[in-house]
Amino acid sequence: MKIGITGTPGVGKTIVSKKLAKQMKYRLVELNKDVKTKKLYDSYDKKRKCFVVDVKKINRYFKKIEEKNVIIDSHLSHTLIGLDKIFVLRCRPNILEKRLHKKRWNKEKIRENLEAEYISLISWEARQMNKNVYDVDNTGSKALNTIKQIINGRGNKYKKQINWM
Repeated sequence: MKIGITGTPGVGKTIVSKKLAKQMKYRLVELNKDVKTKKLYDSYDKKRKCFVVDVKKINRYFKKIEEKNVIIDSHLSHTLIGLDKIFVLRCRPNILEKRLHKKRWNKEKIRENLEAEYISLISWEARQMNKNVYDVDNTGSKALNTIKQIINGRGNKYKKQINWM
């Protein structure tokens, strides 16, 4: 199974992805690292201090991954074609704000990411491109168990989008 773990920066994708990959004995692909090392970007945005990713390049890269059991960790994983399941990790905005402050993000990036979380941007984008999309609340520590339930066929209630409004 090819699984994407996505969500707004700061929701806990990497922690959940690493634990899930280890428990399921799946290969973990940290797509954000590969974007940099394999130059899967068009340019660098100095103002926002981030790479401008080329979605076609990351999809070509993804097609070359031959393992059948893989977890893709990235806020971009929902843009990949061919994933079996996509988990959009979500976090209550007030908690997300504290996490981003702890990472010492600047005010503009925090505001931008909180806005994306409030309006369910990544969840909406994922649903425009894929069928098997599940919103999973990662405010607490139950996301890993929830994801495993869904993988084992007990999670249709998670197909609904989480609405923080």
